[in-house]
Amino acid sequence: MQKSIKSISWQVTESVYRADPAISYSTLSRFDREGWRKIGSLFDKIESPALRFGSAVDTMLTDGEAAFTQRFMVCEFPSLSEVLISLTKELFNGYGNDYRSLDLVPDEIILAHSLSYQSNWGDEAKLKHIRSKCGDYYRLLALSTDKEILSQKDYDDTVACVNELKTNPYTKGFFKINPFDTGFEKEFQLKFKAEFNGISVRCMFDELVVDHQEKIIYPIDLKTSGHAEEDFEQSFVTWRYMIQAQLYTYILQQVISKDEYFKDFKIAHYSFIVINRFTLAPLVWRYYGNFSEVDMKDDKGNIYRNWRKLLVELHYYLQSPDIKYTKEARERNGIMKISNLKPI
Repeated sequence: MQKSIKSISWQVTESVYRADPAISYSTLSRFDREGWRKIGSLFDKIESPALRFGSAVDTMLTDGEAAFTQRFMVCEFPSLSEVLISLTKELFNGYGNDYRSLDLVPDEIILAHSLSYQSNWGDEAKLKHIRSKCGDYYRLLALSTDKEILSQKDYDDTVACVNELKTNPYTKGFFKINPFDTGFEKEFQLKFKAEFNGISVRCMFDELVVDHQEKIIYPIDLKTSGHAEEDFEQSFVTWRYMIQAQLYTYILQQVISKDEYFKDFKIAHYSFIVINRFTLAPLVWRYYGNFSEVDMKDDKGNIYRNWRKLLVELHYYLQSPDIKYTKEARERNGIMKISNLKPI
């Protein structure tokens, strides 16, 4: 009897998923890019216009309009720099329950949170500027409750991207559901959890297409990009999407291997559907890369460590009470060897 891939997924809410301490792709990728000295802020939530827009497209496309409305509030967005947006959110998240207006927030609180902003300004000038610039946005945050605020322009672009993805000949097949084709199953935003060397790892797929007759599972991820769709290869390396493809494939393989129905299914190449809001010319990029335990090297000679090595190293630092030194320095008892000069 045919079985849904959803039945073996980790069925928790997104908030529970995000709060779980298991390591995710985003954490591993950030650790690889920023290094062990940034481990104190490794799990801090990152917010940016690009991430917010990507989430909007993802939600509307895969979860539907109702889910989008629950998560986002569309309104005219105040013209603010990202620095002031972050500052306002920081103030509201910390003191919004006590002060529903920025005018009511004490001066010393605003100054304490804006030490690095216009550091050459006097306190009076800084306070006046922040209150006048950020007051409207602070009020919007109070009105939005737990929803993310999306500008009308971003909303219009979100709708345009979703419509293009659903109608473009290269991508529409990924999102069209045929209730009469029972051999194919398409599931969105499924979550899974597994372990590697005793370390918990987790993932959430944008989409899984399951061919029950051929016993093949196709993993798919949606990426909104600020670059042209045909330039995705550079973003792929910059954001370490190979870690995502390899880690997600590993987790899914671990889960299906323990299920009697799915244990003989194969996991196909990883597909990334890429769209730019300005060009609206989506492309499907397939990753046929190395899924073994070896490192990878690009055409410039840069080496990218395998996710397993990164995970073990990250776990080491998370378990270590002393993060003043690298793992190598501690293993060598603080005695290092200069070896970058060779005789000619």
